[in-house]
Amino acid sequence: MKKGKQNKFIKLFFALALVFLVILSGCGGGGDPTVTQYTLEIGNVIGQGQVNPAPGNYTRDENASVDLTVTPANDWQFKEWVGNNGNDVIEETTDDVEVNDEVEVEDVDKIDIDFSEKISFEDDLVIISGTTNFEDGTILNYEIENLDNIDDYIEGTIEVVNSEFKEEIDISNFSDGEILAWLGFSPYNQNEEIQEVYGEEGEHLASEISVQKKFIKETPVELSGQGDTATEDFFLRSGLAVLDFEHAGSRNIIVELLDESGNRVELMINEIGSYQGKTLADIPRSGEYILNIQADGSWNAEISQAMPSEIPKAPETFTGTGDDVFFVELEAGRSHFEFEHDGQSNFIVQAEGQVLLVNEIGAYEGSTAQNVQDSGPYIISVNADGNWSVSIE
Repeated sequence: MKKGKQNKFIKLFFALALVFLVILSGCGGGGDPTVTQYTLEIGNVIGQGQVNPAPGNYTRDENASVDLTVTPANDWQFKEWVGNNGNDVIEETTDDVEVNDEVEVEDVDKIDIDFSEKISFEDDLVIISGTTNFEDGTILNYEIENLDNIDDYIEGTIEVVNSEFKEEIDISNFSDGEILAWLGFSPYNQNEEIQEVYGEEGEHLASEISVQKKFIKETPVELSGQGDTATEDFFLRSGLAVLDFEHAGSRNIIVELLDESGNRVELMINEIGSYQGKTLADIPRSGEYILNIQADGSWNAEISQAMPSEIPKAPETFTGTGDDVFFVELEAGRSHFEFEHDGQSNFIVQAEGQVLLVNEIGAYEGSTAQNVQDSGPYIISVNADGNWSVSIE
């Protein structure tokens, strides 16, 4: 039986107190007033749980009262008292019962919760939204923290209204870093009506409701200049970084990423003439880096390590011209990739900066399959001089 709001039951660790009246008559001996005593028999629990005093026989004075307490086992709830060898059924918790009564508890059906949530980051806002079959008035809790700065922390609540929930949380005062957003259900923050449905400790829920998402909050590195330049130092976190670069010259344009010791980490660009495109670098460790640029014209650079708030899911087709970088959501298992390129120079496609999918020269059309170990977002880089398409299934 699924528990509804109207049920009266004993929650786990909340004891039921019931007055157990001995209503048998007896005779005292002689003319002196004497107290007549009777044997009180308490029956076993039907189901799983405990009754206090424990089942057995007890001696009690005539007209004495006995307090009985029942504690259902986990996932069980109070159903009824059964008295007079099963002839009487008492569903309420304050009625009188006769000798030889038993208490019955019943199994509790778990409540399945449909919970579809979305946590995204855009313009210094963490946006939490979704739909659910939680009762209207249910309170959801959220916590947002900067894993790189313990002083950056926000917590709050969202109320379910018309089976929906949404909240926009401003984290513009957070410093740059890796942000963790958590959303979940806590039974302790609910009103009595909601606790009656889901349990004081959430014991009537089929599963725990708890989700989290990580993302990077950062101010992109923005640089600009003219001709050959060794840029100022800038900080990069270990992981992948996307360089978006423009050059308005006619000669060779070479862009290298150097670490704090002057060692080349990545040759980002090596082209002739004007250039506009995106390339990917694998940053080995967090620290200070520079761009070493050889150019004959003006240039602009932006370096980002943030993940887009909206990432398309496969199956999807991506198209472009020249060097580019894009993100895609992939499911664990086998993924199928199809490629086309109409250029004359290198056509190189890599996943996560490490897995080589294509390495050809000139026009190309072909496909490959790859095993994806974990579901989630992946970054794909394309090095090309012509039009290209990448279809992923």
